[in-house]
Amino acid sequence: MEMEAQRSGEQSFPKRGRWALERYKCLEAFEWSVQIEFDKSITLWHIVTDICYYSDDCRSSTDSPSHMTKLLSDYMMYLLIVCPYMLAITTAVGDKIFQDTCDRVMEMFRDKPCMREKEACKMILGIEEATTDGSISKWNILPSGQELARTLMDKEDKWKIISRVWVEMLCYAACHCQVNYHAQHLRRGGELITNVWLLLLPMTAHPSKT
Repeated sequence: MEMEAQRSGEQSFPKRGRWALERYKCLEAFEWSVQIEFDKSITLWHIVTDICYYSDDCRSSTDSPSHMTKLLSDYMMYLLIVCPYMLAITTAVGDKIFQDTCDRVMEMFRDKPCMREKEACKMILGIEEATTDGSISKWNILPSGQELARTLMDKEDKWKIISRVWVEMLCYAACHCQVNYHAQHLRRGGELITNVWLLLLPMTAHPSKT
């Protein structure tokens, strides 16, 4: 039963951002960002979300689209670093990718320890660390994150795109996580990803009816 539930979930949510990109007519430009390894894709979109968020002048409201999207981005990064098994990630290199990114950003600000967030994001966007052609090295995804953020910053509907990519990633992760991991967290009160899995269960158990 457990394997059947997991397989049906995988069939119902085989994508992790592609549908959102298709909806907003930007699949051709950004498809690579949701086709790479899941841990890299999460870190990449977290970089993009942070840059767009701290560069946004309209982020004061706690119920604004940008703020809610930032919370979801932070949550997915939390899962990647603390509970990678909940994301069906077996390589366990998310922390290495995250640490490499942090080290590179810290190096950028080595001589500028005190900067406002918006100024820091502007500086990150202005630095050409490497040629960005959609390819990603083993650990260094910062250049690709910079390029994706630059492109999205100019889009009026950027928060709709980013938020829907995150929602799709969360649903993908919830349906691909092993059922026994969800059960373990339910005994301790449950994670958001487990609550999402429970909400999706009626649909994923009978994907032909959705």
